[in-house]
Amino acid sequence: MAIKTNRLSDIAAILNSLKDYLELKFHLSVNDRVWFVKILFHTIISTKDYDLSFRFMETCSQLLKDEKLIEPELLHLPWKPLYKLLYSLLYPKHVVLPTSVTNRIPSLIKLVRVTNRYFGKSATSEILELIFPSLSIHEFDYFVANVAILTIFLPTNILPTVPGDIDVGNASKFYWLPNVFNLWTMIENSVKYDSLFLSLISRLIHDNYGNPEYLKIGQYQMNFLFSKGLKMLKLPVGSGSTGLDTLPLGNDSNRVSFGVTEHKVNMNSAFITSKVESFAKIIVYTSSPTSDTIKHFKLFLQAIENFAHPSNSGAWTSIIARLLQDVTKFLYDRQYEESQKDCQTPIGLRFTKGMIHELTSAIIPLSLMLLYGKNMEAMGASQSTLKYISWLNPEALFPTALQKVYPSLENLTESHRTIPSIYLLSGSATSLLRTQHYKKGGQHLSSLLQLTLPGLDINDIQKSITSLLFIVCSIANVPLFDNSKYCATDSEFLEVSMECGSPTATSPIEDESCRTSTGDFEFWIVQFVDKLFMTLENLPQNFKVGESSGNAEGGLLATMAFTCEIVFSQLSPQFEDLVLNQMVKKIENSIIPSASETVGILCGLLCPANPKKRLQKLLPLCCEKIKEELSHGASSKPEGNKNAANSNPFGFASMSDAAIHWYQSILFNIVTFSGESLLPYKEMLNEILDLMIEHCVSRRGYLWAGNLLPKLVQSLIHIYPREYRSHPTKIWHNADFQRRSYSHWGEHFKLEDVDVDWHVPNEPEKEWACQLVDKYSNLAISKLQDLKSISSQAQSTKDHSHSFCRWFSLLSKCITSSFTFVQPQPGFNHNNESEDIRLYSAQVKTHPISAGFLFTDPNSQEYKHWQDKVLHIRYLLLDQLKFFLTQGQDDVESMESIIECITAQLTYSEPAHTMKAIYKYSKRIFRVSKDDTVLPRSVLLKKLYVLHLSRVAHNLKLHPTTTLVHDLVHGLFDLSVTKYTKVRTSAQQALFKVLQFHEPLRYSIFDKCIAILNEPSAERDTDRLKGALFVLRNRTVMMGIYLYKFKFTAMFIKSILNLKNEEKPSTLEAIRKLYLDFMQNFVCIQFKDPLPDGVVSLAESIPFDPSEISRLTQIENEKTTKMDQIYDSLFKGVFEMVQKKQISWRFINMATTFLNVILSPKYPISAELMGFVTSHINDENPTIRKSNMILLQDILNILKDRSVAAGTNHSANLKKMISSESANYSAVIDSIKQFSEKPIDHDQRYFSDELEFGWFCWPKTFKVYQGSIFLSPFNDADSNAAQDHLSTTVNQPEFWKKSIEFLSQESSEGFRRELAKFYDQLFGLFPVGPIDIVIPLLKDLTAKTDDNFSQRAASELCAGIIRGSKHWGTAGQMTIEKEVIPILFSGIQAATTESIHYWLACLQYFFNQRDPNRYVTIISRIMKSPLDSSNPSFLAESKKLWLMKAVIDVYQFRMKDYCEQLLDSLIQMISTPYQQVRESLGRCIDACLQLSYQPSSKSFGSFANLCNSTWDKENWQVEGVFNPKISKLFNQIREYKKIPRAIGTPSLYIQSSKTGNAQILILVLCWFAYAVTSYRPLGLLPYFSVLGQHMIEMQEYSDPDLSTMASQVSNIYPNFPHSNHQIQLVLKQLLNYCVDDMDIDELELGQKSWHIKTRILPIIQVLFFRHLFSINESIKNDILLVLCRLIQDPQLEVRQLASVTLSGIIRCSERHAVDGLMKQFQTSLTENRLPKRNRNSKIEKDQEYSSKLNRRHAAVLGLAALALAFPYEIPDWMPSVLVQLAACHSDPSPINATVRLTFGEFKRTHQDNWDEHKLKFTEQDLYTVSDLLYSPSYYA
Repeated sequence: MAIKTNRLSDIAAILNSLKDYLELKFHLSVNDRVWFVKILFHTIISTKDYDLSFRFMETCSQLLKDEKLIEPELLHLPWKPLYKLLYSLLYPKHVVLPTSVTNRIPSLIKLVRVTNRYFGKSATSEILELIFPSLSIHEFDYFVANVAILTIFLPTNILPTVPGDIDVGNASKFYWLPNVFNLWTMIENSVKYDSLFLSLISRLIHDNYGNPEYLKIGQYQMNFLFSKGLKMLKLPVGSGSTGLDTLPLGNDSNRVSFGVTEHKVNMNSAFITSKVESFAKIIVYTSSPTSDTIKHFKLFLQAIENFAHPSNSGAWTSIIARLLQDVTKFLYDRQYEESQKDCQTPIGLRFTKGMIHELTSAIIPLSLMLLYGKNMEAMGASQSTLKYISWLNPEALFPTALQKVYPSLENLTESHRTIPSIYLLSGSATSLLRTQHYKKGGQHLSSLLQLTLPGLDINDIQKSITSLLFIVCSIANVPLFDNSKYCATDSEFLEVSMECGSPTATSPIEDESCRTSTGDFEFWIVQFVDKLFMTLENLPQNFKVGESSGNAEGGLLATMAFTCEIVFSQLSPQFEDLVLNQMVKKIENSIIPSASETVGILCGLLCPANPKKRLQKLLPLCCEKIKEELSHGASSKPEGNKNAANSNPFGFASMSDAAIHWYQSILFNIVTFSGESLLPYKEMLNEILDLMIEHCVSRRGYLWAGNLLPKLVQSLIHIYPREYRSHPTKIWHNADFQRRSYSHWGEHFKLEDVDVDWHVPNEPEKEWACQLVDKYSNLAISKLQDLKSISSQAQSTKDHSHSFCRWFSLLSKCITSSFTFVQPQPGFNHNNESEDIRLYSAQVKTHPISAGFLFTDPNSQEYKHWQDKVLHIRYLLLDQLKFFLTQGQDDVESMESIIECITAQLTYSEPAHTMKAIYKYSKRIFRVSKDDTVLPRSVLLKKLYVLHLSRVAHNLKLHPTTTLVHDLVHGLFDLSVTKYTKVRTSAQQALFKVLQFHEPLRYSIFDKCIAILNEPSAERDTDRLKGALFVLRNRTVMMGIYLYKFKFTAMFIKSILNLKNEEKPSTLEAIRKLYLDFMQNFVCIQFKDPLPDGVVSLAESIPFDPSEISRLTQIENEKTTKMDQIYDSLFKGVFEMVQKKQISWRFINMATTFLNVILSPKYPISAELMGFVTSHINDENPTIRKSNMILLQDILNILKDRSVAAGTNHSANLKKMISSESANYSAVIDSIKQFSEKPIDHDQRYFSDELEFGWFCWPKTFKVYQGSIFLSPFNDADSNAAQDHLSTTVNQPEFWKKSIEFLSQESSEGFRRELAKFYDQLFGLFPVGPIDIVIPLLKDLTAKTDDNFSQRAASELCAGIIRGSKHWGTAGQMTIEKEVIPILFSGIQAATTESIHYWLACLQYFFNQRDPNRYVTIISRIMKSPLDSSNPSFLAESKKLWLMKAVIDVYQFRMKDYCEQLLDSLIQMISTPYQQVRESLGRCIDACLQLSYQPSSKSFGSFANLCNSTWDKENWQVEGVFNPKISKLFNQIREYKKIPRAIGTPSLYIQSSKTGNAQILILVLCWFAYAVTSYRPLGLLPYFSVLGQHMIEMQEYSDPDLSTMASQVSNIYPNFPHSNHQIQLVLKQLLNYCVDDMDIDELELGQKSWHIKTRILPIIQVLFFRHLFSINESIKNDILLVLCRLIQDPQLEVRQLASVTLSGIIRCSERHAVDGLMKQFQTSLTENRLPKRNRNSKIEKDQEYSSKLNRRHAAVLGLAALALAFPYEIPDWMPSVLVQLAACHSDPSPINATVRLTFGEFKRTHQDNWDEHKLKFTEQDLYTVSDLLYSPSYYA
């Protein structure tokens, strides 16, 4: 009916019920789920009510979250409406969306992500044809945003239908995949951009990993993906810096520093997914027995393992750890999916055990290194990684991990590893001890428990909590029985009852070890309890009970209780008795005041499955001790006030009360969850309860006495699990199970097999509970009535106040005890409690569900009795509340007590919250990914109990909102606005909580708040006002009223403005906060929108009552009528308020902003509103001017929208849609592509303002403008008066004089686009009149060249005029060319370095999204400006270049022909002597060359065919286009190089940067620097090889500026990504430089400089690492050969650097070459033994000696490189290499120095694990190397 009557608010209310239905775990059939999804989806795409739309999105996403519930065949959803909705929110036209809308865009993106699998096969081609034509890499933000939209919309779960014009060939059946990869390569240096493609590719691979033939991702694409993954880590390879910090370059929007910062993307963050997670998913789901992914990943890990070591910690550490975590997580998920019977993955593509072992074995070493590092985030991620591996491959993990764990727990020398080791154990304990999973794990339990127990230390809370977590994870699935006394033979091992499960057959040795270890349990349990009390005894002396939350000690105590719950549940009967006796002894022997509450909780956890034991030992003891203490006067001293106890130790009234509080805490905790076991102690408990309530007078005393009542009653009547053991009761008590419990360690149960033993109350329990509540509630009522009578007759005293608090507390406990006595009856969510509530809130019928309430029959005597009891208590509370409001306002403590009591009566202190938190915490500890099958049984029991409590809570929210409830809630509100801050605060919090249970009362509370705000100023009380303002700010229950329901919105606005005369600062601050909250959260006015036919048709199948439809329709019509009246009344009211005198500017600004947000195109613009705006738009206050300017802009947008709806928008007649089927399609495209250099006829020309069209391809349909008009572009007949008023205003000279005067005085550093936009709209609307007034004023502004503010204002005004003249026609454009353009260029010409950026921004503003043919005169003049390298004014030439670049930056490929001509002029300018001009030239050259590559395909299919044809080839990537004109520049460089250098110069020919020779090279470096740091690689790729060569050579020039800049750029160069094909060529070129027989023109360098080799080697190393997966094997071999030759170079520096480079390359990749290299170096070392040198020998012999020395040094360097290539491990071959190196330590320099440094570095990297490493050495070898590893001792 809600659908039929178009009541969206009713639909929203019904959906809230649906959410409750789902949260309570009721079943929703597939057909119903599909029906709801269709209703929601079609409503979302049709309504303009943003608030409801976003709420529907959340519900729809929830319904579709589990993709397995609805198959794609059952649901088809259209994609285009979603796209239009998203596009309109991301790129709103003419308006700025409120923050409340933009903040909810992620909800829409989330909806797209869950619905794209239901778009269908045909959607793919439609999406591609719509989005690809709008892609242009030159519009970075727009390009990336469109790519983001593309990546979330493309369906990946089904094969798309291939269009007829696309030939897939050998490429992917997802024919768009090659295009996407090529698109990916077109942008670099943006992590967000990479994350978009990683997300899409990972989703595609995940959805199709069972069908790799669909994807055909080959070797080259995998290399590319792994290279991206390597780049993602941001590892500091080589020098560790790119040198950009000191690079002498100016700022530029296209400049990006690779590896340091990324190019910023203006994009909603919801598009971005975790790049690490996506890459991990790609790794796991491309792995198969037939792929090389695991091989690639192992190489990847080998390359980065050095960065995972703790000594190399950095920003990358946590990224590496998260990557390993995600890889193992997805591996676990995939292994779990493939283990299911319904798995669709072919067996031949599934993960094998060997693959899992290979993958996890490679991850374990890195994860262990990260675990023991300094980064806490990395430690947590590594613990999760090892947790997953413990389930995937325990045989590989545990031997290695335990080898590290035991020393760290046993030795004092490894204390820094203790916490990580325990953390590791806590994560993997469950899998370690599950005998079915890991046979050898059980034998470690006893030892590990003993070793971790000392970690429980109050002085190290982190270690204590970690130790307790390990105990929890260990014991949760381990029954604690002593099986050591039972001896089982091998044949008996499997003779266990089937009732006990089927234990795994372990070996007799393992079985015996586990069995005997259980004998240690008794000793450990005793120690555990002792350690608990030792910890409690050492709590800080100032630690107070009840203040434990939020501090470290509180967290420890909570974890301690959680641990004891697990441990005590797992105890055998023997151990239960042991612990119980031990606890009783400790309780009797010592009292720990600071731990009273904690000890009570621990006692309540004893014997959880057998509470009789607990009660038998502790209940009589506690009762006797309490009686004894009461007889001695304990708790008989009342505090002076509620907080007096805080001044005493431990929060007691006096220290003599310590003992009674100790036993009180134990008493009310031991009765919890005891059920019928309490019945034998009925009289004892009744007696002690009477005594405590009668005699406990201190606050702590009567509170804890009262606590016994609800604990006792709830234990008797609530439904709860009786035990939380690891095995069901039936199995637990089985004798065979108890005898061989160790063989059942780690067993898990499915949810359906949990076998819960619920406590269900019997009649004696119910009877006793009712008696208790009845008795003490009557007592409390009687006492309170007596107190009221006494207090009303005499003045209230502190004793009276204390008594009120005491008996209110007891009454509150009675209320809390009786929550589940009476079950609510079916009813409605509201009964029209407030005026007009039926218009805004749907009346939905409510139904309670079965949840274990005592009395459910409303006709029974018990039900009526307790219902009357509730009424009696409520009447009492209301009576007491009235008394305190009238006579006891100064009794703050009593009022706080009654507030607590009312809150208890009207709400539910939901235990589900606490239990849900415990359940979530438990689940987080034990759960492995999404697999619930590994959860312990205790966690599953908590899950079921939480579900039960949720159903109880659901029922309690269904109690009707009666008149009595109404009066109590309004009484709370009265307390919320009292003068006492403490009372006000408590009442407000109570009010917000109560209103969540009685939502209809929100409206009447809102009315009372508004009434306070509307009180006359003279009568207004400040405290009441601030209280009302605070209540209105509450987001949970109050803000929704006036944010989403327009009647209340209008009331709120009027009331806020009514406070215009308030002056008190605190009140004004409260108003400001409320105003800001409203502005940030208000979405829009809710108007009635017709639902689409599709939604209505879905509702036709449901029967409905025609009379009810008629009634609801009438209500909706009434609502619409009232909204119209309210809207008109609101505007009139606001105008009246702001026109009054002496109103503050703040409230004028508020009024303006309020008017702005409530404007609606449904209503015409009134003349009053226009008059208000125009009267304030030139106000002296800049804030008011700005807000009214924004309001006027929105008014103009509304006028435009209304004219479009009415068909009176004249500019709309100029729009034409050109489709590919049109006869003039090609002609129109040619017209748009051709840029005319001559003035054009604006009345006939086609204009396309969508500048991105045509770069990639042309769309099949696009919009153009043809012709122009020279009159107002739109007219709204209903708003004529307003339009006439505005026309009159803007045609007055005084208006413009004041406007320009104010704006030119405002201080602002940058060009203000909002002002330019304002002028744009005004001049677009009024083409005739204002322009004649403004021109003289604009000339005056421009003439003030020394005033930057005037220049800024002139540029803004100029930009608005030119852009606003879009539809002025040819005649109007002549005015622009004659009057405005000369002013524009005069301003530019006179601009200084401080003001030129205003004019550049002006150009970019009116160029943006405008066809260049609209501005022929301006563009031609700029682009044809002659460049003069001899001009003495660097600023004049720089401005020309800045203007040219501004044009190119906007129009990009539309300026391609111009740029071809411009390039010649730029190259001719290279001899300029000015650095600033050179930098600008570099930017312009880069900008021009970026335009060389332009696909410009006829359609998407054309480009797709090109990509598909190269998909399986090495050169599949786009590499740009070489511009032959740039060859002239390179030729000039070569000519300069041929100039011979002067005799005696230390390096090449260049002497000074003032010479033209240096200038050209610096210019090239500027270009190279800007290009290599740009996000667009295609403009640089064709020139890499040549530029790289020049860059290396320039470092050797004597000019310091040139060499320094070249060196800095060379640091950036190797980080730039090369294509597969290009990296091979570049590396070959670099290798040729390094060898003696290189093929190089001798005229260029003559004798080769060894310095060049030292420059090249670091570049090779960085290039090798960055492109590790792209370099082919032949190049890798060449690199090794060249490095081996360079190690023998005559120059020492070259040899040393070659050794370092070789070590780095072996470390990250080429480990297979170690054997060959080692033999080569060892042979050379042997062959080049040094003879004894004779100082008198001949020169020839000296030369021979030097030659042998160099060769021997080369061999030592080579062996050193091999040794240092493995910094954290000892391969089998390394000891012999170290022994050989040690033998050379006596050789002459530089050999001995190399040996010494090698061993020093070896010691640094291996000392942490030297105890393990030295085992690889023989005794003799260790003795040999020890002298070099350790300095000799003085005492040796």
